[in-house]
Amino acid sequence: MFHVLSIPFRWLGREIEITARMMVNNVLVSVCGTQLTLGVALKNGLAGSDILRVYLISWMLSFLYTYTFDAGNQAKGGTEDAHNKPWRPVPAGLVTERGLRVRYILANILYAYLGWRFGVLPWVLFWQATMIALNTFQGRWYFLSKQITMQLGVVALFAIAWGVVEPINTLAWQWILFSGILFVFPLIMEDLKDIEGDRVVGRRTLIDIFGQWPVRIWSASWTFTLPFFQHFGLYVPSGADVLNIAICDVLVTGSCWTVAYRLLRYRTPRQDAATYIMFYGAFLLALSASCILYL
Repeated sequence: MFHVLSIPFRWLGREIEITARMMVNNVLVSVCGTQLTLGVALKNGLAGSDILRVYLISWMLSFLYTYTFDAGNQAKGGTEDAHNKPWRPVPAGLVTERGLRVRYILANILYAYLGWRFGVLPWVLFWQATMIALNTFQGRWYFLSKQITMQLGVVALFAIAWGVVEPINTLAWQWILFSGILFVFPLIMEDLKDIEGDRVVGRRTLIDIFGQWPVRIWSASWTFTLPFFQHFGLYVPSGADVLNIAICDVLVTGSCWTVAYRLLRYRTPRQDAATYIMFYGAFLLALSASCILYL
């Protein structure tokens, strides 16, 4: 009897381990959307249980946004992951690529249902179509398709996070542009940590076309300028208190400039992987600024 009762717990533990290994590199993305939702909720005067409700809804949707992306990507990336990320569930032997494809399909069904249930289904379907496009146009056109789909993906992320509180409006598009789309341009830095694995699978990245240093300089330059776009595009027009704006400036500028410095100074694959995670930390702080501005 005890053995039978323990089966669900073993299954749950295994799924948690698979999910943790699968999402560890993008775990911050799964909370980025919730920070924007919280800021929009504060702007609309929500409090108590109302804020908790939209926050939990946003977390579920943000989690599935990341889970479906990682499952779909890793379901056909076992060869590359064996070189670049051996801790991931497929090269670690925890699950097969077919097993991840099954999880990808089931998670997308749940994602679409929750999108319909909470009024953001068009944006969920938009993200799902974007993922399919990214996984279709791999290989030779990867360097171009990845940039386009990431731009579209951040639009979906922000629209879903905003849409669980209120309909998308002009202010929402301002946040999508200044805290979303502009943050995608430096993200070609991601390929710096994956050079060996990309070459093994024949993936053509911008590093292959232009070399490492142009990619580093491009990413560092963009990251250095992001706080200025934030300040003049979002903080000043918000009408927030000077102190609140100053706090946002310090947090976003400090994190972005740290990433810009590291891109040029620390250049091993392990250091580039850490810099990439720190960039997502800067992205998280940029979205958390909405909470400070609208307090």
